[in-house]
Amino acid sequence: MSTSETDRRFVAPQGSFDIQRYPHPEVNLLGWDGADELLLSWVAEHEATLTGPTCLVNDRFGALAIALADRSPQSWADSCLSERGLWANVERNGKAASGIEFVPSSELPTGPIGLLLIKVPKSLAELEEQLAAVRPLLRDDATVVAAGMTKTIHLSTLDLFEKYLGQTTTSLAKKKARLIFPTLDPATTLVVAPEPATYETPDGHTVVSFGPVFSRESLDIGTRLLLESIPVFVANEHVVDLGAGSGVVGLTVLSRSAETSVLFTDESYLAIASARATVEANVVDATRASYLVDDCGEGVASGSADVVLINPPFHDRAAKSNETAKRMIGEAKRMLKSGGTVYIVGNRHLGYHNQLKRRFGQSETVKSNAKFSVLRATKR
Repeated sequence: MSTSETDRRFVAPQGSFDIQRYPHPEVNLLGWDGADELLLSWVAEHEATLTGPTCLVNDRFGALAIALADRSPQSWADSCLSERGLWANVERNGKAASGIEFVPSSELPTGPIGLLLIKVPKSLAELEEQLAAVRPLLRDDATVVAAGMTKTIHLSTLDLFEKYLGQTTTSLAKKKARLIFPTLDPATTLVVAPEPATYETPDGHTVVSFGPVFSRESLDIGTRLLLESIPVFVANEHVVDLGAGSGVVGLTVLSRSAETSVLFTDESYLAIASARATVEANVVDATRASYLVDDCGEGVASGSADVVLINPPFHDRAAKSNETAKRMIGEAKRMLKSGGTVYIVGNRHLGYHNQLKRRFGQSETVKSNAKFSVLRATKR
């Protein structure tokens, strides 16, 4: 059943807004959730007591920032899609962009912060890194409120708030969402920030992962199969690691081909920080690596790549979707030179061979196992 236009309006005490997802507005997927509604209702009830600069964390498409634009908030998030979605929704709602500041997760918000509003992420590792980073930026009298859907809030979630901020309580659930209330204890010694996750590949390389990077503590099965399928490229080829994550695929190319260059690109600021850290942690020529935070590599020059390597996500956060994979395949064709090749790995049932045939006119299976296939197509 499709969602009506009326139901697509984001209604909060601060107003009624047109908030859309980015970059794929979909009829049945909204640009906000019950946690946004619950958090804004709480802010409206306590507005008179909330003072000081406001910082929003993980405001995915700008629902919070737009509703609270009068507070001139900082919006601290990991994805360039959140950044672009924010500005698209700011324009859609006729808000003044000058009052809102987007801060990528690779940087820190400006302190001191008087009001911190957090959307709880799915990744505990991401939440812990965020709490550790923002704790020194909070005023002693700062107000901190977090919100999340009940399925993302567990005892381990509350333990992290208590570890970094102080005694924590929660609200009753409403619309499958819940609020979290940490009470800051200025006397509490600040906990040392957590170290990034690391693991060793079968080739003996160290992989470094920050925050929510996919498969941050071990090499996943699909990536392993892709690595087994990567040939040793000829000298002076330019390879794009599209959706680079922690950079293990591009690192393998750099280590196997002494003169090949690799562009690591991902929509996540922390993924690109991870890829850079992965390259720097290994004995390779870092001058052959470059980095780009971008949406499906759309900023990569057309006809510039000899090879594109893709391990696409099949989830758009909580929602299953193959839209990102479709866009990656389309962008891969655009950025490839004539005669260039794309390699893509995915679950066999996802049918990426159909997408490749539609774009490239052909595809072939390079390697497969019971669950995954590595496919290849060449730009004619």
